[in-house]
This record gives sequence, structure tokens and C-alpha cells, in this order.
Amino acid sequence: MCGFFGTFPSLLSDEEMALWPKRLSHLLRRRGPDDEGVWADGGRCVLGFRRLAILDLTPAGHQPMVSGDGRSVIVFNGELYNFPELKRELEAEGVRFRSRTDTEVALEALNRWGEAAIRRFNGMFALGWYSIDRRKLLLARDHAGIKPLFYRTGPGAGQVSFASQLNCLVQPELGGAPPLRLDALGLYLRLSYCPAPYTIYENIWQLPPGHLLIADGEGRIRVEAWWRLPEAPEPDRNGSRAELDERLAAAIEASVQRQRVADVPVGVFLSGGVDSPLVAAVARGQCGRQLKTFTIGTPEWNLDESADARRYAEILDVDQRLETVSEREALGLLDE
Repeated sequence: MCGFFGTFPSLLSDEEMALWPKRLSHLLRRRGPDDEGVWADGGRCVLGFRRLAILDLTPAGHQPMVSGDGRSVIVFNGELYNFPELKRELEAEGVRFRSRTDTEVALEALNRWGEAAIRRFNGMFALGWYSIDRRKLLLARDHAGIKPLFYRTGPGAGQVSFASQLNCLVQPELGGAPPLRLDALGLYLRLSYCPAPYTIYENIWQLPPGHLLIADGEGRIRVEAWWRLPEAPEPDRNGSRAELDERLAAAIEASVQRQRVADVPVGVFLSGGVDSPLVAAVARGQCGRQLKTFTIGTPEWNLDESADARRYAEILDVDQRLETVSEREALGLLDE
């Protein structure tokens, strides 16, 4: 999970600086129980982070993380699947790393290549990167928008505040909760969610998938796409059915292998459908019998998949953890 927050330029008073980061860190605690940190550049930029440790469980993975040359700082939520390749390239250019984290690779890549580094990232991520000497803030969100990133402009001219959770941006130091957007409320009632870039509030936005935001010390803010979904290419029909099956299997094997990199045990969410059992089967072949799978059952709902998931788990011979949620339990959570 992990979660972060920040504001640039910081217009917080000394009293607010003593309370605001602590309150936001508490709001984000469920996203990161392992570590927390706050970094401040005088009255210019404040960054905060809650960590769920996945890579390099030592204090070397602490965030906010400052670059080796002290020129920039990052808060990073997510995973870079191609960080080993990027790390080797940066090391060849003379960068020396202090941790085994993909966070430091993202930080040093941005420190060296600027916003162009984002286009080289393969992963799921949301990040805030601040160039100390240039007084420039960069926010970025992954291709598909897997990781959340909300931002709010104001109350000061050119000010941007951002966070992994919407409730962090309705605190009194930022002006409290803005009025509701009725058009976004309509979208929510029709779709059951608010599509980016909207939120339920006026003047608070989701950074759209595949987009970045840049704010500078002159009060300028721009949002632009760094990636767009490409048009579907013509299917490659070269080769026999068996050869095409082998290529597809190799692609799935490589994808699962790339996304299993962790310094903690790896688990798989297992449903009764097609995709998650496929992922679980490939991960089982790579990890062995110690692989754990997790299923949430809804026994009072006619679309409950837990029985099929249990059969998959038996066939795959994995350690399955099944939890059920009843209608009464679900309704009991509404107030919270």
C-alpha cells in the first residue's frame, strides 16, 4: 500500500507545521504501518510518508528519501518492475546506491534524467518528486492509474497540496472541505465511482492515469499526459498455434516473475474466475507449495466465487486463506 502527502509551496504557520503532518500521517496509517517520516524545505515544500515495507526492510528504505547528492527528494508509492535494469544503467553512469529499493532507483533516475525518466518506468506507482535547487514539484501517476493520487490547488496562489487519500485534502489548514460537485455526484451515482480527473469536491482532483503535474516556484502549474493508451496493433499471426501459445505463456511467466520481487512473502488473491487462477498457477510453479492465496467469500450473494476458488486452490496445492463477509457485517461497516 504505502501513502504520502505534501504541499508546495508550504503556506503553513509554525503551529500548523507542528500539527498538520502528524494528523495526515495518522489518517494514512492503515496504508503504511511500518514507518513514517516528514521532510520540510523551510517554508517551501513539505512531504510526508507512511511505509509498508516490501523491498529492503531496513531503515535505508525510509521515506521521504533524499538523493545521494542532496539535490532532490521523493515520496513513492508502488513498484517499479524494471528497476534492476534502470539501476544497472544508472550505476554505469556513476550513480552509487545506498539501498536495495526501487524507490531510490526512481529518485536517482528523476534526479539524473528529470521528467523524461517517467516514460522509462514500467510499474504501478504514484509519486511526488521535489527538485530542491530548482524549486520544482513533479507529481506522476502510472499508466493505468492503479495507485491513487489526489491534488488540490490553493488556497494560496500557485499552491498545490496532494495525497494518496482524499480525506487528507479537506483538513482545516487547506481550507476545509470544499462544496460538493453536483456533476461529479451524478457520475458517482451512475457509475458507482468518480472517474478521473473528478472527485466529489470542487477544486480537488484526481491526477489522471498516465499524467504528470509540474508546479514551479513562480506559481505556474501544468498537467499533461506522459503516456496514452496506444491503438491496438494488427495481431501477429506468424507462427503455429503451438508457437503462439508458447509466446503467450512466456510473456505471462515473465510478467509474474517481474512482479514477485519482494523481501517479504508473496501472496495471490484467488477468485473463481480465469485470470487470478492463471496468475496463481504460474506463481505456484515459480514459488512452490509455500505460495499463499487469499479469497474473500460472500456466501449470501449469488455471485459468490469462494467455492470455485477453493477448488482451484486444491488443484494448485497452495496454502489458501478464505475469509467470508456476511451481509450483516457489510452493512455494519456503513457508518464507519
